[in-house]
Amino acid sequence: MTEAFVVHYSRIAMVLERAADPDTLSNRVVHVSVQLFSNEELAVRMTEKFYLLQVMVASLKNMMGRILIPMPITSKCILINSE
Repeated sequence: MTEAFVVHYSRIAMVLERAADPDTLSNRVVHVSVQLFSNEELAVRMTEKFYLLQVMVASLKNMMGRILIPMPITSKCILINSE
């Protein structure tokens, strides 16, 4: 179960972006993540074998990239609250 969760984590993040009720869905994903990765040995194994940290950071970067807006004056991006 944990291996499948990690392998499909980026897809889960994509589904969260498009969900009709992203708050409920993300809450459930968080609960599953906490249950799976509370076991330190399992979390370390997933990090070593399936690059868990890289997958999570890449997924977060992709999600954030969709809501950043370029600022022409500073050549930087700002985060806009989507609510």
